[in-house]
Amino acid sequence: MPEFILDMGSPEGAKTYNELSPFVRGYIEAAFFTNTGTGDDAESDLENASFAEIAPDSLASVIADCTDWQAKNAELLSLAYQREGYDEEAAGRDYWFTRNGHGVGF
Repeated sequence: MPEFILDMGSPEGAKTYNELSPFVRGYIEAAFFTNTGTGDDAESDLENASFAEIAPDSLASVIADCTDWQAKNAELLSLAYQREGYDEEAAGRDYWFTRNGHGVGF
């Protein structure tokens, strides 16, 4: 299976994405992975969407949500990060997958 590569949309989009915390980057990557594919469950209107197309208000909401969730779960996340190969980006992906019922994640 090919690796998922998030379309940044523009150099400015890539710059903004790279300035985000690893947790938020993981969360956004998982959101695009599950909502921009070409499978039976794919949302065709998002098939060619890119990170640069996220509205500033939506991005701010994602950042606030992720920041709040991390603060509320800091102790458990600290324990999770002690596992070899598990990091903030993986936790961000797991947060998206779990809260959206994908059957993987936490």
